[in-house]
Formats: sequence, C-alpha cells, structure tokens
Amino acid sequence: MSDEQTNPFELQDGELTTMDMHRCDFCRTLVSSPVYEVIAIFNGQATTADEVCPECMQRFGFKPTAVIPLTTYRKLMESVPVRALK
Repeated sequence: MSDEQTNPFELQDGELTTMDMHRCDFCRTLVSSPVYEVIAIFNGQATTADEVCPECMQRFGFKPTAVIPLTTYRKLMESVPVRALK
C-alpha cells in the first residue's frame, strides 16, 4: 500500500492492543481496539464521540492531534484571562 492509502489510525506493527470490544459511535460497528475520541467544535458548540473506529476516522478525514499533559493544560488555563474563555 502506498502512504496515501495507508490508514494512520490502524494498528501499526509493534503496537500493543487490548482484546476489548467497542461500538463505534458513528457507524455502530463492533470493533476491537484501537478506538479514538473525537471532539467536534464549531461556532462555540462542542460534541464528543468517545469511541470512533479507524475506518470512520479516515472516512471523515479526522487528523491525529497531540494530547498535552494535565500540568501543561493547567498552566495554559492559568495564563489565559477568564474573559477570553467566555
């Protein structure tokens, strides 16, 4: 498979997985790990999908993002004026 056809959300060589089964919040298919959390934000409104399968991640064009540590998040929230968050 070329890089364009490879799904970055599929389990990669050497990655560990669990045998847990999850139901994708979008397609409702029963899948094993890995599943991903998606937070969709538009115009000040947000919704969360807790379990999204790799196929839906690729089909909807979601891109992986970085997760910051809790301490970094707290520092960010302390440095942002409260009125900027409203």
